[in-house]
Amino acid sequence: MVEPRTLSENNHITSNGDAPCDDNIMINGGSGIVIQQNLIENAASLGIDAASSSGNLIITENTITGSGQDGGNCGVDPEDMGIELAGSNSQITNNVIHSNGGAGIALIGSGNGNLVSQNSFYANGTNAPALGIDILGDGVTLNDLNDADGGSNGSLNFPIISGVYGSVTSLTVEGWSRPGATLEFFMTDINEGTASAGDNELGLLRDYGEGQVYIGTLVEGSGSDQDSNVLPYTDMDGNTDNTNKFKFTIPLPPGVIIGELITATATLSNSTSEFSPLSEIRANSLITNKRITYRVKKN
Repeated sequence: MVEPRTLSENNHITSNGDAPCDDNIMINGGSGIVIQQNLIENAASLGIDAASSSGNLIITENTITGSGQDGGNCGVDPEDMGIELAGSNSQITNNVIHSNGGAGIALIGSGNGNLVSQNSFYANGTNAPALGIDILGDGVTLNDLNDADGGSNGSLNFPIISGVYGSVTSLTVEGWSRPGATLEFFMTDINEGTASAGDNELGLLRDYGEGQVYIGTLVEGSGSDQDSNVLPYTDMDGNTDNTNKFKFTIPLPPGVIIGELITATATLSNSTSEFSPLSEIRANSLITNKRITYRVKKN
């Protein structure tokens, strides 16, 4: 158990617990705890159990993997996630969270201001299909009109990417997000080879891929946003909203090629959403109208 205001750093914390409910790290109350630069692996239940925390945690630059070795059969719901987090105003940044039995991180309760930024999520859901970031711990939390629901981080609507177009030098991405959202874009774990297409459909029609490789941050409504329209959308899974469009063109990130898949999160007031449905990068199409001259023979 990590006591309040304890700094846990540069440790290898592994294989703790001989019962289904035992965690590698349990935070039982308190705030202001920093957990950084540790290898946290192979917990019987949760890698980090912060379900009883009031918040204000910093979890950064750790590798969290292999949680749920005892199946996570703890009470009614499995507890096999990399991190289970309650409370408000925590920062989960620059971690590698992979190959856990359940979700990479489950945000539970009704807290706000929990920032999940520039982490690498991949191959989570080894016990059963699961998300990288799961608000409410119940699978995909679909977007709703005006984003007026509750839950952790207000169940902030994730971005909807309507198109991604690549050229030799640039990448153009467009879609919808809540006004003023900070958007983080990632290459998914599918094109990185650590997951397969369909792993995160979770009974829906689209795949909600995990973000394995961070490629950039953009802000809806900033000077680089080329689309200022407000329009409604509804997709095949029932995600819906009437909100701001965005369109950005950025230099092509290193290693990104046509046919690969991207996903994104949105953050408002330090509250981060789940990952968006994945989108395929397609080639820019250029249509050229050429003058055609017909030569007609005389009769």
